[in-house]
Amino acid sequence: MNLNYLYIGLFNSNIYNLTEIPQRNSNYNRIEMGPGEWFYLNKNTRDTITNAVEIIFPDANWDWGIITHFGIFDSPQKGKLLVTGKINVASIVTKDDKIKFNVGNISIPLEKFEQIKSGIEENG
Repeated sequence: MNLNYLYIGLFNSNIYNLTEIPQRNSNYNRIEMGPGEWFYLNKNTRDTITNAVEIIFPDANWDWGIITHFGIFDSPQKGKLLVTGKINVASIVTKDDKIKFNVGNISIPLEKFEQIKSGIEENG
């Protein structure tokens, strides 16, 4: 497993579970994030890793529903879900919509990022 690349995915949810957008026939793909595409922030002593570049998903071929969460995976397809986070403002994505996260919109507490890093290094 390579720490250099992580993959951002999207989830829609109901109160009971998270469901990733199906990749088949939807034009949905996880977005690859390399090592230079994250940066460290210290927000009032709450250390955070956040996206340093815009994250833009492809246009939806069909309704993706209400996007409420993001996930970080170790692979562009299937693979292991490493961490999830709630999106501050849920978005309804319908056919032909594009979902985009501006710089700093995806944040992970540093301790979770360190857990991801150590887990990948241990599995090597």
